[in-house]
Amino acid sequence: MENTDILKKVTIENLPNQRDAFGRFHGGDNRGTVAVVNSKSDIQQIEYVEFAQNGVKRGFHYHSEYQEKFYVLKGKIQMHLIDVDSPKQELYSQIITEGTLVSMSAKIAHAFISIEPSTALCFGSGPSPFEDMTRIDFPIN
Repeated sequence: MENTDILKKVTIENLPNQRDAFGRFHGGDNRGTVAVVNSKSDIQQIEYVEFAQNGVKRGFHYHSEYQEKFYVLKGKIQMHLIDVDSPKQELYSQIITEGTLVSMSAKIAHAFISIEPSTALCFGSGPSPFEDMTRIDFPIN
């Protein structure tokens, strides 16, 4: 059975083609894609992430205070999440693709494995995500 309790601390959404109430959207025309992935928030860190081939693993950690967002620019990625505050620490897994925005509260362990070459943006607020990081072993292959 899938762990759906974690979805109380994580939002996974495909951005709409038209602006939503927050001004966010993902769309384009013959010139290419345009997306507004975040607005009206306090972003303190922005990272560009590349998965050069399929099978690239990134993450496998959580942040005690940093609140992170992960936006898929291109490709297909297997995402794995664990709520480290939950006594059960059940695994939640989902495939995310271009235009998917994942918003994670602090203490949500996250691991990403590319299914194909992919790119993403990570951004958020709180202390430096590189200083506020605890590695974790995930029960995955």
